[in-house]
Amino acid sequence: MNNSANTKLLYKVARLYYIENYLQKDIAKKLSLSRVAVSRLLSKARAQKIVEIKINKIDGDYQDLELEIEKNFKINECVVVPNYDNDINIFKEIADLLSSILDRIVANGDYIGVSWGTSLGVISEHLNVEKKENIKVIPIIGGLGGIDKGINSNTIAKNFADSFGGISYVINCPAVLESVENKKLLENDVNTNQIFKLSEKIDIAIVGASDLGPESSLYKFSNYSQKDFDYLTGLGVVGVVNLGSIDKNGNHVPNIIDERTIALPIDKLKKIKNVILIAIGMRKKDVIKAALKSKLIKVFLTDEKTAEAILED
Repeated sequence: MNNSANTKLLYKVARLYYIENYLQKDIAKKLSLSRVAVSRLLSKARAQKIVEIKINKIDGDYQDLELEIEKNFKINECVVVPNYDNDINIFKEIADLLSSILDRIVANGDYIGVSWGTSLGVISEHLNVEKKENIKVIPIIGGLGGIDKGINSNTIAKNFADSFGGISYVINCPAVLESVENKKLLENDVNTNQIFKLSEKIDIAIVGASDLGPESSLYKFSNYSQKDFDYLTGLGVVGVVNLGSIDKNGNHVPNIIDERTIALPIDKLKKIKNVILIAIGMRKKDVIKAALKSKLIKVFLTDEKTAEAILED
């Protein structure tokens, strides 16, 4: 490709991504490129000053808010981003800051576990991390949400792996099964068993949090029935982290749905050195507070309004 054509492609990719809000996978499909090629072109556009990013924070930085959350919930690090009219822009900024955190804490040879959900799906599309050697990314929950929706744990694992230049594993089973017997059968499956064994090596896990309301991804994309939601609410559950049900104090609430769920449980998540929670939105206030109280989370990324809301009490 000659210089003129290459420059034109850089401008086109940059415009689609930064102005038209296309996802990297959609640009790749539209222009018949690989996702890796799109990522490299965006990096090149920034390096050549075709794109210059400037963030104007109306209220300055959020260090006081971040430090207050760190102190109140005894976590290692909190990162707060501004609110925008479009959640996509919030996710893009979180992705940028998460990339910076991962550059600091991910070492060559690390195992990274990823959950599922809308937030993680979008963020995984916008990562800009440094390449590392021999990174392995493992889904820590079975399939929830279609692959085509970008919120499935296998899709998210691949996005993270592609960003690092590593490899991802695939878990070939749904997250919530119809019966306990089906779960037992799958636990003996070669693929599922391999994922369980690999999960013991995870150094960093990245999770979201879901409330039990009708706007949640759990409500929209899981095969939970209304009876299941009512049952969990009746037990005092305020939401789930990686499908682990927790009450308002962050305690795991045992329940019969756990017995047919394929996901890394709360007690095993707590053994991981760095668990990163990414969650935004006022409706998630209670489950976020619960997750932060659980002593599970080490790093928390959110938006300004949500951060203020969880400190109200």
